[in-house]
Amino acid sequence: MDRWDPISLTSTFRPVLEPREAIQTTQDQVGLYDGRQKAEDYPNGTVYLTSHRILYIDAKDPVRKSIGLPLRLINGIQHYGGFMSSSPKITLDLYPRSNAFDPPPSSSSFSSDQPSSRDAVGSGPYTSLSMLSLKSEPSWVCPICYNSNQGSFIKCAICGVKKPTGTADSTPTTPAADPFLLSEASSTPMSRTSTPPQTHTQTQLATTQRQPPASGDGWTAPAGIACPACTFINDPFMIQCEICGTEVQDAQSIAFLLHRQEQHQRSISQLPSTLDAPLPPPSASKPSGNSSSGFLSSVYSLTNAGGSSKSGEDANSVKLSFRAGGINTFHTHLKAAMASRAWETKERARPEDISNVSSSSLTSQLGTTLASPSIKFGGISGIMRTAETNKKATDETLSEAFQDLQGLMDKAAEMVTLAESISNRLAQSNTMNNEETATFKTYLLSMGIAAPVTKDTAGAVFHKELARELVEFVLPVVEREGGTMSLMDVYCVFNRARGVELISPKDLHTACQMFTELDLPLRLRKFDSGLLVIQTLARNSDDEVSNSIVERIQTLPPGTGLRAVELARVIQISITLAQEQLLMTEARGLICRDESVEGLVFYDNLLAKWEIYLNPTTFSIMANPSKRMNVILGCMTFGPEGSGSRVKTPEGATEIISTFRSYEHTALDTARIYTDGNTEIMMGQLDLSGLTVDTKVFPVQLGGLNPARVRQSLQESLAALKTTQCHVFYLHAPDYATPIQETLQAIDSLYREGRFKEFGLSNYPAWTVAQIYYLCKINGYVLPTVYQGMYNAFTRSIEPELLACLDELNIRFHAYNPLCGGVLTGTHDFKSEVELGSRFDPNAKQGARYRERYWKQPYFDALEVLKKACEPHGLDLVQVAFDWLQFHSKMNAARGDGIIIGASSTKHTIQNLDALKNGKPLPQDVLEAVDRCWDITRESSAPYFRTKEQMMGAR
Repeated sequence: MDRWDPISLTSTFRPVLEPREAIQTTQDQVGLYDGRQKAEDYPNGTVYLTSHRILYIDAKDPVRKSIGLPLRLINGIQHYGGFMSSSPKITLDLYPRSNAFDPPPSSSSFSSDQPSSRDAVGSGPYTSLSMLSLKSEPSWVCPICYNSNQGSFIKCAICGVKKPTGTADSTPTTPAADPFLLSEASSTPMSRTSTPPQTHTQTQLATTQRQPPASGDGWTAPAGIACPACTFINDPFMIQCEICGTEVQDAQSIAFLLHRQEQHQRSISQLPSTLDAPLPPPSASKPSGNSSSGFLSSVYSLTNAGGSSKSGEDANSVKLSFRAGGINTFHTHLKAAMASRAWETKERARPEDISNVSSSSLTSQLGTTLASPSIKFGGISGIMRTAETNKKATDETLSEAFQDLQGLMDKAAEMVTLAESISNRLAQSNTMNNEETATFKTYLLSMGIAAPVTKDTAGAVFHKELARELVEFVLPVVEREGGTMSLMDVYCVFNRARGVELISPKDLHTACQMFTELDLPLRLRKFDSGLLVIQTLARNSDDEVSNSIVERIQTLPPGTGLRAVELARVIQISITLAQEQLLMTEARGLICRDESVEGLVFYDNLLAKWEIYLNPTTFSIMANPSKRMNVILGCMTFGPEGSGSRVKTPEGATEIISTFRSYEHTALDTARIYTDGNTEIMMGQLDLSGLTVDTKVFPVQLGGLNPARVRQSLQESLAALKTTQCHVFYLHAPDYATPIQETLQAIDSLYREGRFKEFGLSNYPAWTVAQIYYLCKINGYVLPTVYQGMYNAFTRSIEPELLACLDELNIRFHAYNPLCGGVLTGTHDFKSEVELGSRFDPNAKQGARYRERYWKQPYFDALEVLKKACEPHGLDLVQVAFDWLQFHSKMNAARGDGIIIGASSTKHTIQNLDALKNGKPLPQDVLEAVDRCWDITRESSAPYFRTKEQMMGAR
């Protein structure tokens, strides 16, 4: 396996191809063998055969176990069809690494079973010289008109008579006589067909290596070439018959013959050890068959001096085990790739290079052509030659006619390659602004796909590979279109890019349905009307689409509505898709319609947001009591024994969550920092189906919100929770050491990967919230949609600035510590000792934090004021705390604000949920008492955000 190199993969785990490299075929469920032993690290994966390499991408761990083998290192190919439980295999014999051998480019054609003679003799272990051959299909002579036809013709080109079966008399024409060819014969001896004039070296070799055998037991040397018409024996180098003028071989065959003779002479000159080797004595046992077998055996023994060990054979071979079929197709494409030797192909000369050819050279060539005498023939041979000439002229005309088409196709391929290189450089350059980049990428998009996936190249995994290719190509397009694109538009854009390799709508639909299975960053969605669209994971959330539409409508002048045509024009989507998004938002109760002769116009739903309620006690106008706050269960009390938690077993946590679920609430909240990560681990052991989970990243130390740490924290949270996506991902507190834009860029990257649905902030000052919001908006990052902060009847420092900021930016607010850390339960006394393990236990980390925040004399003074106000009405302090938040605070239920409750037991959970469910507006004197309580605690109230001094202190 030492010849395999790691390869780069795309985001969809497809191989990144080199310039001018194209995929030939694909096969899944393939395992690798290192010699004759299974490669344990590569047991099952997908193998891609390209024009340059064999690529293996592991099924389980594609990132770390994806490797490639250059085709230029392959010396030979062996095919094994399998037997019983043994899978079919392809064995690849490799050139030995010890000689640092890199097969040089060869002008001769290469097939999977025949390396060039120079490579076979001059380097590396050589297994069988019978692999050397030059195959050419022999010509055949028509028995009626005696026309010499090419071997591939099944009918005579002149009279149309079918090719006779058993053409024993046929004579090869390409070349007619080549004494330097070694025919492929695994079981029969090798023989020569004729003997041309030899050089001195050739004569010496023939004299020392083989003696003329007796009576037909060896070499035969025909005097020349028999004419197919008159049977006259012509000289081997004659093109036409000397008697009747019939063509016996063409000029190309003669040129090929001379080239083979020169190549053979070079091969002989490179074998001094073979010429000097001692020959076996004449009395030695005579080899069976032709005497040339002895010559080949001596060459074999010389090239393998010293032998090759068993371990050496294993080191120079690998096997591909095909466990799901497809070996024949792969083997055929592999032989074709080896024969084409695409890695040796040089780039075409540029037009300016061609134009530099001197006119004198062209003139001299033209003059030579014109000076060639034309020979005319009479009789039957003249007629046949005329027909052959006309045929050649027709072929040349057709060839020239298609040259322009081929040139156009070549230029198209070059333009695709150029577009890819420009796109790569563009991604690495910051010299162009965003508008220029977007415009230029639009031009590059029309260039197309260089090597589209087809059923021939992908086979059984066609739809999976098509899905990956589709995502790689169309993801930038969908993101540019706002994250949503109709399937019909995707079909048009994708097929245009594929050129002539078009796909059917059924194949596209099947590939799109595999997005979820392959965990790709796109999803196929079907609207109620039947419209099919492709969406990014970010836009796959109805919440985000609805919120963006509501926000757009709210920015319109009063009394102005939004039509589907206007929405489509603004966000650059189709009118049909815009109509579907508006109807979906209307179904959620966020907007309302006005249907008239002018069509549908949608407006902000003021009926739900501005409904008022008259307090029956005070006759004052207040928020609608039927509009309840969202309720979120805070899970920071969950954790194992010794972690400072209050719910120490999974059974206890399950009981609390089941109770919470029975009240038809579904949102859970946690953080990576809670009980040092043990809270999330316990939650991962519970049944959370049907629930949403929010989590947070906390900067434990300076620089704790750098991009790497943010990504690591979310990955650890998702792994502990045993899920791939959370609902809201919060920045838990400011990091004053990391530039906020770096953190936001990392957040956006995780969002586009589908790791969370909403971005939230917690414990940030209002001015930083505004800064973050507009940085995200300017850079196109995911916008923050929810803020989690400290808010209760005794702690109201968020009201002057933060809530006003959230109203302006349309960001929801979730309040934690609604009971003031337990002070508003009325069970604590400032002068008495607290229970060990309770919320205010100074020996616990969490207890020390709550004591610093709430265990102050003014808070207990305010508590006494509130108790006195509640006594005449018989109100419970917990009920008063929740009623004030729901009906009298600055929170906005219509915006989606919520209250986070915590619980140390099922009893406390039920008490809190009942208080929220059965709440009602408070009497006026109780409201006035709450305001007096705030006046008492205002000066000692902790800031709602984490200050720089707090964050720089030891955590």
